[in-house]
Amino acid sequence: LVLLLNQLCVVLMQNVHLLDLFFCSTQQHGQQPGGANQTNFIIFSLSIPFVHRDGSIGHQARDALLLCMSLSQKNANIGTYIANHSSMSPVLVTGLCGLYSALPNSIEIQSIDWFRITADDVNEMPELTLFMNSLEFCNAVVQVAHPLIRDQLLDFLYQGFLVPVLGPAILQVSLSIFMSCFY
Repeated sequence: LVLLLNQLCVVLMQNVHLLDLFFCSTQQHGQQPGGANQTNFIIFSLSIPFVHRDGSIGHQARDALLLCMSLSQKNANIGTYIANHSSMSPVLVTGLCGLYSALPNSIEIQSIDWFRITADDVNEMPELTLFMNSLEFCNAVVQVAHPLIRDQLLDFLYQGFLVPVLGPAILQVSLSIFMSCFY
């Protein structure tokens, strides 16, 4: 399914005129049951649950979603739909928080002059690889998405990850280092 969704997104990027086959407004095709006035972008919606998967499935889902984000720059209706009617930003930030919590609390230092995480360190820890993939995907979305999506994702990242998750973690480490200096 994810491979098919990815290939459909590639075709849509090459043939934007086919977008109406996969993105339809209920205003064009009648009201939804119950009178809901929404739009559907089925390729996008079906790809979201696979965004944090490991391996080729996750990679293909992220590529498909990134192509949809690029389409949102060309079509304001897609940008509005993703920002207002999809769960993309909450799913990305919630997944990022979950992946961050799965990271080890400490990394064993191999040398005295160690001061940063290298590509080899990332490759040796699958949890770190997943977290970095998610973080890089969020960065890519911010770079290519419609301004509504970009602003929404940045707000969710700030309010849902940086302040409540990363901030206390950084302060906790700083506090423990500070306390160890006095004891």
